Amino acid sequence: GKMIPSVVAIQQIDSYLATRTRAGTFSGVVLVASGDRIVFERPYGSANYEDGTPNAATTLFRIASMTKPLVATSALALADRNELDLDASICASVAPCPASWQPVTLRELLTFTSGVPDLFGNVAAVPPDQLPDAVNAAIASAKEENLRLVAAPGSRTEYSNFDYLLLAYAVGGAAHRSWLETVSDLVLLPAGMTSTRYD
Repeated sequence: GKMIPSVVAIQQIDSYLATRTRAGTFSGVVLVASGDRIVFERPYGSANYEDGTPNAATTLFRIASMTKPLVATSALALADRNELDLDASICASVAPCPASWQPVTLRELLTFTSGVPDLFGNVAAVPPDQLPDAVNAAIASAKEENLRLVAAPGSRTEYSNFDYLLLAYAVGGAAHRSWLETVSDLVLLPAGMTSTRYD
């Protein structure tokens, strides 16, 4: 049979999280399930510290960089369908593309080994359908010396938000629709993630 947490275990979970919440080191919603059965679900702390709004079971949280696995999963799904070549140059997807980026592949973006400078701070926050234009504007406005590769492609691992913006750009282009529509169709809907939204 399935292992169902005891009442004592649930009380210990609640006590631990309540203590962490009072100490200001935890805020969120916790769900414990056994198979398809939810055995514990409780919100803790604030959803908005400025106005004191408490978390609720229905609170939507910003996932920030946890979006990267959604982009990666979309890219890999398109690659499985032969709609995206992970070994193609990023310059096949991004225009304008600095000449020095020609050897950079989508696979290297996926694995943070591109060597492309992180221009993330230069990209305007825009709706998903405007992502390519925002990336293009960031590239176009950067000085030439700021566009040079910081390492040879594949030679060094360096976490980069911009790598994943470029990958999202390529994913949307390969699917011939916006990045958000692509992620929804390839990842969110098949996984039953019906409450996930784009902010």
